[in-house]
Amino acid sequence: MIQDSHAPIWRRVSIRCHGDLEDFLPRGRRGGWVLHPFCGRPSAKSVLEAAGVPQAEIDLILVDGCPAGLDCRLLGGERLVVYPLFAAMDRQPLSRLRPRPLPKAFVVDANLGALARLLRLCGLDSLYRRDFDDDEIVRLARGQRRFILTRDKGILHYSAVDHGYWVRNTQPQRQLSEVIGRLRLQSLLHPFSRCIRCNGLIQPVARDLVAGRVPAGAWREHRHFFRCDGCGQIYWRGSHYRRMAAHLAALGLQTP
Repeated sequence: MIQDSHAPIWRRVSIRCHGDLEDFLPRGRRGGWVLHPFCGRPSAKSVLEAAGVPQAEIDLILVDGCPAGLDCRLLGGERLVVYPLFAAMDRQPLSRLRPRPLPKAFVVDANLGALARLLRLCGLDSLYRRDFDDDEIVRLARGQRRFILTRDKGILHYSAVDHGYWVRNTQPQRQLSEVIGRLRLQSLLHPFSRCIRCNGLIQPVARDLVAGRVPAGAWREHRHFFRCDGCGQIYWRGSHYRRMAAHLAALGLQTP
């Protein structure tokens, strides 16, 4: 039998995902080592993404016990252990992949409009437009150093994405709790400091400057008003404020 000298030589690598990174693997392959075949000399990034794990959520790679980069070339037979952001470690890692400090602002994809409004309600700088496409999201994230929040796993495979997170939950309130907890945002929360419409900052405004711009009932009942420095939207602590405050309190968040 004649052997084809040009046939590719297939090799295998063992992959172990920790924490939330297991969410990207098929259910039957979670909780242990996964054997992944490849040919040639691919990078760790290529092999991990072929296995379904987007590079943007990986913060540490160990190849045979040693820290490695996404560009590490594989020969076959290696054992890759990968960790997400904030993974609990039994030793101090030598090299994290995600640049520190982590971004404190976000760009939110078109599928997460309700989450974007809730993030703004909590005072978190969150860009969002319904017509954002992937290229614009990546450009904003790179240019303004923002963390991408998405329901589209594909965008997290872009090599230009430094920081990104695939939101697992589909219900907005649960998404908010997930993002705050997973990215450890508790210390950054300042409820009612941003406009939920445009993301601008909300500042106190003299009462006489909003005369005629708010309903007569609100004008009579309230002494303190606030104005967005972006779109000019006027806010006051009426029934809508109380409903939102109750909602945030249910999530364990204090409001002014």
